Amino acid sequence: MQIWETSQLRSNCICPDENFFQCGCESLLAIQVMLYLRARLKIELPLRVLFEEVHTLGAFARKVEEALRAGASQSRPSLERAQRDQAPALSFAQRRLWFLEHLEPTVYNTPAAVRVVGMLDRNALQQSLNEIVRRHETLRTTFAMIDRQPVQRIAASLEIDIPLFDLSSVPSEKKDKELELFIRTEVRRPFNLETGPLLRAYLVQLDQQEHVLFAILHHIISDGWSVGLFITEMVPLYEAFLAGQPSPLPELPVQYADFAAWQNSWLQGPLLEQQIAYWSNKLKGPLPILDLPADSPRPDSMQGDGGLVAVSLPPELVQQLRLLGNREGCTMFMTLLGAFYVLMHYYVGQHDLVVGTDLANRSAAETEKLIGFFVNQVALRADLSGDPAFSQILARVRAIALEAYLHQDLPFDRVVEAVNPPRMRNRSPLFQVKFVLQNAPRPRLEMAGLHLSELELNSGTAKFDLLVNIFEQEGVLRMMWEYSSEIFRESTIKRMAECFLALAHSVAANPEQALHESVAHLRETETRLRQGEDQKRHHALREKLVQKTRK
Repeated sequence: MQIWETSQLRSNCICPDENFFQCGCESLLAIQVMLYLRARLKIELPLRVLFEEVHTLGAFARKVEEALRAGASQSRPSLERAQRDQAPALSFAQRRLWFLEHLEPTVYNTPAAVRVVGMLDRNALQQSLNEIVRRHETLRTTFAMIDRQPVQRIAASLEIDIPLFDLSSVPSEKKDKELELFIRTEVRRPFNLETGPLLRAYLVQLDQQEHVLFAILHHIISDGWSVGLFITEMVPLYEAFLAGQPSPLPELPVQYADFAAWQNSWLQGPLLEQQIAYWSNKLKGPLPILDLPADSPRPDSMQGDGGLVAVSLPPELVQQLRLLGNREGCTMFMTLLGAFYVLMHYYVGQHDLVVGTDLANRSAAETEKLIGFFVNQVALRADLSGDPAFSQILARVRAIALEAYLHQDLPFDRVVEAVNPPRMRNRSPLFQVKFVLQNAPRPRLEMAGLHLSELELNSGTAKFDLLVNIFEQEGVLRMMWEYSSEIFRESTIKRMAECFLALAHSVAANPEQALHESVAHLRETETRLRQGEDQKRHHALREKLVQKTRK
């Protein structure tokens, strides 16, 4: 099936009777399949068909044929080039961020850094960057007020310089610290939405054959998926320009401003009201506050200072969790989120839990190749009452996630407006903790004799009490625990991450263990970890005393 191949499911051959979740199908790929059905066949099937009603390609094909015979049609118009007779309106996501910037100016920057090893041609790199800027209107966009409404201002052309920040003369043992300081400083330097540009790029030279390409985009024109696209386009462009060839990339049929016009045209009326009604009902009543045990009193106003702890789930554990998810009809995200809910329950003692996540929200196939701000936040509310087994928790999480996927188009600010929770300057609305699996397509990291590797950036900032970002790298799941350093110590988050790893091992080995058994296991794990920390502190103290006596 051509649609299935286009969805980027990574398998050489899929038999009609083979379970496609066992072939690596995840939430994002399942959504992409539905988008291509909409784009190619002009029909729309609910996502639950893939997760609950069919599990093989053959069964899915029969569902598609039934929909075609029944004359099922898509519920939204196709994304096409919009009229440009006036300044384009903002998308819903842009409007929310524009409002937040003007209400309380904060740094909403999206950083990305790639280490480049080899003989780098700076001219080809500069040419590649500016070709990407030419291709994507959103990178040439600023924002203005017309008739009391914010609009997009798209420049006809824009040249971005890549200044060189030379660290080659810095001693080797100090280079990493200098690089981190430079990155942290630039990430926290704000943009001006009215004057722009909303993109900065730097080349940091570590030595003659090692550089770091560092870029910062304001979130109003970018998201995590866009960063991957940026690198994906940079690779073939650099190779072509280095060889004196023209750009090999096809022109984009639509731009982000066309998406904004399309979104504003169809998300209204009964469809909008239906989405509002869903979230209002899902998040009704007093919302639980996920108040994790803190090391310091919460300030009246948070400054956004943060830290980062990175841990890895080894390939053998990842495989066990994937097999567990296959048996329970869950994706890797659902399986990991189920374990995360158990962890949060252990720390706060609540059964009613709200955790946030990000959804790509690229609800038209044409948006997959566009740089822009598409991502939408959603609040996932789970009920862990009744001492359920972990397998039962997974069933609940699957239902929660599928409903969220069906209602992900409603902008987060409209959800907040509909739910109308009490506003607090020192807490984000609806949820304080986010859990995100970053499963956007990853770029190729080799080009023209150069070796590329993405850097794990510690920007020193945090928008939430806790944000867990998960990336898959060659079978390993890398978990980045970004935390508010204003209320947590690094040791606390390290212990929390280790507890999650222990829990993942436990539920993978025995998914029928009840919630109270998982809590008991976590309590034992944390006790052991605290004892280890105490022993290390006592040992370090003894070493200091010994050093003092020797002096």
